[in-house]
Amino acid sequence: NINNRISAFNITRAGDCIYSMVINRDASQYVKCKFVSKYSDNLYTIDYGNSKKEYVTNFGHIIKQESPFNNNVIIANNYFKRNLYGLLNSEYLAISAFKYTNINFFSESAAKVMANEKIGIITYSNQQKRFVDLIPCIYDRIQPINNRYYLVNNDGRYGIIETTDIDKINPYWETKDKFAEVVPCIYEQISLLQNEYYIVQNDGKFGLIRIKPYNDTEKQLFSVIIPCIYESIQHISEKYFIVKQESKYGVINDSNETIIQPKYDSI
Repeated sequence: NINNRISAFNITRAGDCIYSMVINRDASQYVKCKFVSKYSDNLYTIDYGNSKKEYVTNFGHIIKQESPFNNNVIIANNYFKRNLYGLLNSEYLAISAFKYTNINFFSESAAKVMANEKIGIITYSNQQKRFVDLIPCIYDRIQPINNRYYLVNNDGRYGIIETTDIDKINPYWETKDKFAEVVPCIYEQISLLQNEYYIVQNDGKFGLIRIKPYNDTEKQLFSVIIPCIYESIQHISEKYFIVKQESKYGVINDSNETIIQPKYDSI
């Protein structure tokens, strides 16, 4: 027995192994192989012949690869449900749910995951000693902006998510979830300009938004600084921007006040 869900048999004749078989608990699934042997305390080797081998844990998880950022974290999948992936520690014990169809690490403690053709984020909880969902698998795309903000996409439109520490309670957080959609998915494109400012695009026109972080006295604030009315926006100093409107250039500040009317061929 490998565990209470999976068993392995070596069929022998006159002391020689003829073939081996791995079956699940109710014998509804089985895999024929060449030989099964114990590799270590928590690991078995399944030899299929022709130099093909797999390493299976006591709990029926197949070792696939180590995380590129942390060699103590192993990506594995379920032996009989091979499209479902999860994570193991260096002792081959599960440290995440095995419910994802893809896992892609982007740091030592966080990874993008996919389930039901949607993408989410898992992160390591020091309190729980395992990887848990930070952002559920509800988005078409997710791209980290920094360790706090993520660019997300649904139905071809972009927004921004803010996350909080998985192991702490944020006094300014209005939900028990560890993420909040601070910019709704309404823009064709979003790109970080600097610090709290982002250039956004809709209907081929550009604007500017600001995400003001939490501090000791007030909550996060998302605001539209410049609506999407310009053909281009170029940052030239801390508060000033060159804008293009009807093929003419001018200058505005970060309060959308016109400093130079857009009437010049170039600035």
